Amino acid sequence: MVIEDHDHVRWGLMKLIVGEWPRMALTSAVRSVEDAESALRVRGVDVVVLDVFLEDENALDRLPRTVADSGAALVILTGSRDHELYRRAFDCGAAAVVLKDEPAEVLLRRIERAHNDRARTSRP
Repeated sequence: MVIEDHDHVRWGLMKLIVGEWPRMALTSAVRSVEDAESALRVRGVDVVVLDVFLEDENALDRLPRTVADSGAALVILTGSRDHELYRRAFDCGAAAVVLKDEPAEVLLRRIERAHNDRARTSRP
């Protein structure tokens, strides 16, 4: 699942992930905290790629608990260079923080690693 409020960035992330089929599949792409909360309640999601700042709201204030309750791994995508934000993201359960100016391959590796770690730790 991708949560990104900028249409062109969300579209690019969707194309990136869909292009990795069958290794990766995109369950949904939404633009707001409210849409994400609804989607996480009804869909099986393995990994959430979350832009921290959605429509002038810090998504870390609302979404990490919903993501954790869904059982999905959380990968934070941000343009911020604020190390306090990174610490907070990890404190909220993020598996990774990826900067928006990093190569696409970095994001794909972090998504894959978060998925594999989630699968490994969720086994009975």
